[in-house]
Parts: sequence; C-alpha cells; structure tokens
Amino acid sequence: EHIIKREDGSLPTFWLELFREWLLDLQNEFDDNVAKGSIGQKVWYDNATEGGILAFRLLAQTGNVDDPHDVNQVHKVRLVKDGIINPSGFYNYLSAWRGSDVLAYDSSMGDFYPPPHSFVHDYLDPSLEIHKSHQIQYAQLPFYLTNLSNTSDIIETVRHIRSICDEFEEKGLPNYPHGIPFTYWEQYLHLRT
Repeated sequence: EHIIKREDGSLPTFWLELFREWLLDLQNEFDDNVAKGSIGQKVWYDNATEGGILAFRLLAQTGNVDDPHDVNQVHKVRLVKDGIINPSGFYNYLSAWRGSDVLAYDSSMGDFYPPPHSFVHDYLDPSLEIHKSHQIQYAQLPFYLTNLSNTSDIIETVRHIRSICDEFEEKGLPNYPHGIPFTYWEQYLHLRT
C-alpha cells in the first residue's frame, strides 16, 4: 500500500517489460513486412519499413561471437516467444534497444553494469552486425515509497519488501534493496523485543 503506483493502481513498468514490448512491436512490424512482400527469405526490399529492417537484423543475430549472424534463421526464430525474449540474441537486442528506443530505455530508469553498448540503426546500412552488449552483472532500479509517516509502517513495509527479495533470492536471483528505509529502519527487524 506504500508503493507509488500509476493512476490505475498498477505498478510502474519495469525495464524488461519495456524492452519486451519494443521487441514485440518490431516483430509485428516484421511480420507485416513479410505479409506485404517487403521482406523475403534472406533479404529486405526497398519498400521495407525501418522497423521491419531492424527486426530482420535482430532476428539474424545468433549470439555467437564466432558466427554472429545467420539469415537462415530469420524466419525460424521470434524476438519474443511465449513472453520470453530470445536468449541467444538478448544482448544484441539490448544494444539495439539502448540506441534505437532511447526514450523508453531512459524512462525505464534502469542502471546497468556494465552499461549496454548503443547500436544506432541505419536502415540504409546493409550490414547485419549488431554488437553484443556484455552480460549484465548488476542492474539497479528505482523503487518509490510514499505515506510512510511512522516507524511501525516503515518497518512493516521493509519486512514485506525483504520477504519478496528473499523469495527471489531463493530462486537464484540475488537482489539488494537499497535506500534509507533499508539502511536505517531494517536494523529494527533484528532487534530483540
């Protein structure tokens, strides 16, 4: 109840959701280009859209540094399948997202280490090369709280957030909540009563 939410009551959009939505939009544009004959089996034509061409280039990414792209897979893979971003192209896609959808990337307020490469798409460039970003070692995200006016509310909120963090820690996703509620009030969780 203390997390700042949107007007409709939903939580703010997480960077991975924005990234996935961008990829889904590109996949739809690619599919439309294929249906209109603007993209063939191994090439795109002059009437292909910018997004369709970018999607073609992304779909060709293998994630393998020795053999980075393969046009034979363009019509066999999806950027996102069953809600999961294609793992083999993930870090190539991340580079393209950072350079091509700057507004969404910046508005996600995700802080990554190491920072992703920035690939700027030029639809006139026939190259398939999209540099792969380094594996994310650390991502920091803002988490805004409100209406915390007394110690018991703050401690209960910290306890609730900590239980969620512990749940994800058990699933193999290390996470470290940070901020004044944790650096100051979390100590009260461990005091004897």
